[in-house]
Order: sequence, then structure tokens, then C-alpha cells
Amino acid sequence: MKNSELYSLRSVIDNLIQVGVGGAKFKYFLVKNRRVVESAIKDLDEAKKPAKEFEEFSEKAKALTSKHLEKDKDGNLVLYVEPGGKGGLIDVENGATMGYPKVSSPKKLRSEMDKLEAEYKDAIEAYNKVVSEFNETVLTEESDVRLYSVSISEVPDSVSVSDMSVLEPLIKPE
Repeated sequence: MKNSELYSLRSVIDNLIQVGVGGAKFKYFLVKNRRVVESAIKDLDEAKKPAKEFEEFSEKAKALTSKHLEKDKDGNLVLYVEPGGKGGLIDVENGATMGYPKVSSPKKLRSEMDKLEAEYKDAIEAYNKVVSEFNETVLTEESDVRLYSVSISEVPDSVSVSDMSVLEPLIKPE
């Protein structure tokens, strides 16, 4: 299994755990592998961790973006059903948390973001290079993690074909 496939495996495992599919042996298989995969992904992510200067840029970019998003009279973010402030408002007060924010002044945001990107140009380029090298080398390498397997008879029928294809290297035929 390649390092890049660990991310898909984590997603499938997390979804199956959340749904609570299978018997005790299958759940045990999921939990054991989740721990191994999570540890491996933590190590992989550490390899592409951005430098402090890029993290500083990222925080400033988030703050700048937030500054230009539409807010209500109480300073809360206004969310819409569709991108660009279309499709009506989302009722955040009644627990809705998903939606699309609207940039109140896109040209001003773009101008200020261009200045910020110019200020951190070297940090952005350095981080993009790290990510590119990571994607081209580390993610394409075979993973050295030792994953647990499970018998095909323990795999519930409710597991989808797409999930099964991700788990397939870990499933022992009978």
C-alpha cells in the first residue's frame, strides 16, 4: 500500500466506525487499523509541515479573509445557501452550521491579499516546493506500516463496493 492510499483508508475506516457497521471482530479490525493509520499519517503530515513564516502568512490570510466576509449587526458570519451570497440566508440561529459566506468587498480583499502574498512570496514558494516534493516522492512510496487483516467472512454485507476496494488489501479470502 502506498503512503497516499493511507489517507483513503483512514477516511473509509472513520466512516465505517461512525456508522457502527459489523460485528465485534470487524470493529476490532477497524479500531486497530485506525490507530496504526492515524500514527502513520501524523508522521507523513509532519514531513510536510510548513515553516513558521508560512504559518504566519496563513494566519494573516485567514484573518484578512474573515475581515472581508459579510457579517450581521452582532458581528456573526452570514451564510448563504449558494456561493456568492445567492439562494437565501442560512438560519444560523437555529443550529445550521453549513453554508457559503459572501465576500463583502471582493476587489478590496483581492488587493489586500495580493499585497500579503507579495510580502510572503518566498515563504509561499518554499512551502509549495515542499508540498510538491512530498506529493512526488513520499506519497508515491510504499508504506512501511503493518496493518491488521480480517477474514472476508467478517466483512459485513453492508460495506459498499467502493469501501471494499479500499479495504481489499487487508481482507483475507477464505
